[in-house]
Amino acid sequence: MKELYVNNVGKMLIDKKGFFIVDTSSMAGAIIKQSFFVDKWGALNIVSFVDADILDFSRYDMICDMFKREMAIFKESSKTNALVYFKVFVTESGLDEQTINTIMSSTIGSVYNKNAFVPIIIDIKSQTVIMANPRRDDALGLYKLFDESLHELENFNVMHDLGEAEKSMKREYGYIEAENPNRAFRPYASYIIIAINIIVFIVSLLLGGNNDLYVLVLLGAKVNPLIASGQYWRLITSAFLHVDILHIAFNMYALYNFGLITENIYGSRKFLFIYMLSALYGSTASFAFSPALSVGASGAIFGLMGALLYLGQKKPKIFSTSFGANILFVLILNIVFGFSSTGIDNFAHLGGLLGGYLASNTVGLKNESGITAKKILYLVLSIIILG
Repeated sequence: MKELYVNNVGKMLIDKKGFFIVDTSSMAGAIIKQSFFVDKWGALNIVSFVDADILDFSRYDMICDMFKREMAIFKESSKTNALVYFKVFVTESGLDEQTINTIMSSTIGSVYNKNAFVPIIIDIKSQTVIMANPRRDDALGLYKLFDESLHELENFNVMHDLGEAEKSMKREYGYIEAENPNRAFRPYASYIIIAINIIVFIVSLLLGGNNDLYVLVLLGAKVNPLIASGQYWRLITSAFLHVDILHIAFNMYALYNFGLITENIYGSRKFLFIYMLSALYGSTASFAFSPALSVGASGAIFGLMGALLYLGQKKPKIFSTSFGANILFVLILNIVFGFSSTGIDNFAHLGGLLGGYLASNTVGLKNESGITAKKILYLVLSIIILG
């Protein structure tokens, strides 16, 4: 009964909470051969089930030492800074009050080393879940899931293939895997765009340096009167020009980080469409609202962040991890920094952000194929706004 219960709860963790599985069959007292993990709320969260009916609680200090070693292994193998270890004690025969108090008073882990040990007891016979402080320790909603599962136990009659459940979850939530596992994904489009930016920068240096406005104008900077006179190509060429070494170094570092992620999620062709439309939107917004000469790839890079916001809209469980938190933090930080500094084309940034979001809605993620009414609507909307 314990194995059936834990197997079905494990499938719920995968399906409903976006957990992944890891083989922990070598752990002492393991009910099934898998434990479950998810990166969420800035920490790696591990859920591991142990058979409480075979543990010798008279030697609980030794059992705690074993749990400490398990936590150390998880932390070292994942290279994570923060770890929350949910150790779930499952019993069919029940535990006496002294044993329950011993488990609940466990003090493994420390806020100082960013480890937390959260014991949970599941009594199948009495259909009860015991957790010391669910309101404080259960941001993941495990208590409710375990409790509801206990009351559905009589309906559990199938042992699920958790490996297949994990694969299905990855497809549903958009985790990208290479079609050929022996061939890693290569973000060639990102590398090519970075190379073009660097080559253009070198050419500008050979022509006299980018401090000379003549060189920037010659190579295609955004100059409003020239664009108004018909030189519309400057809306694109300006996104490949940079003022100095710090300007291009910062932008290419950002493009490397966001470009590789975005290209992996959308595929190279869709990535190129998103990047170029973002560059065009950024330059157009700058042309419309800023009279100053402008150059730089930052509008297009903000567009890649807009594309990642679309990912968060489509796959909110991915975006609730530290990945999503980091994207939002970087985006907000750059917007605040832009408006609190001088010499930064904030209209290009905001225009690029909008362009990237609209472009990603138009093309969809890598695995979203076909023409839909929504995609057509966003394409038409993109054209109308540019017009």
